[in-house]
Amino acid sequence: HLHISDSASFPVVLRSQPNLTYFGAYGEAQVYTVGELTELGEYCNARGVMLLPEIDGPAHVGAGLEWGVDAGLGRLVVCDDPSGADGHTWVGNALEPPSGQLNLANPNIYKVMGAVYAELAGAFATSEYFHVGGDEIIVGSDESSTSCYNSSAKAPEILAHLEAAGYSRADADSFYA
Repeated sequence: HLHISDSASFPVVLRSQPNLTYFGAYGEAQVYTVGELTELGEYCNARGVMLLPEIDGPAHVGAGLEWGVDAGLGRLVVCDDPSGADGHTWVGNALEPPSGQLNLANPNIYKVMGAVYAELAGAFATSEYFHVGGDEIIVGSDESSTSCYNSSAKAPEILAHLEAAGYSRADADSFYA
């Protein structure tokens, strides 16, 4: 199980989304190229090892997506204030630092992540599966000490999207639907 990304880093050089690496990698020397990942997949396949690559989402996406507003794409991530200026440090936004969850109400996040998955699918042609995460999503509420998607202050666009779709924020299952 190869966790290619998690909240702390996005260490893959992608032609389609160079900002992910620029903002998300620890450094220029601490990255993988698509070619290196392809070689790793082929190496595993030749030895009978199933490689399960993962790009996590919608949680665990704190690093690499903070450039959306400056690029005219809007907020790509919510609940990602590392300074605690929103009244919460990472512990109030996520299960591990740094915090951040995909802004699923922003149509641009689907374009960005679609490009990521398309480019990496080619890199892992020998892998039968590709893991897209789905765990440790923080819903919470305005009243809870840990919240994200159900917070008026941190994710108002998520709440507006939910309401427009006819879902109730009082029901946690609404966020998963």
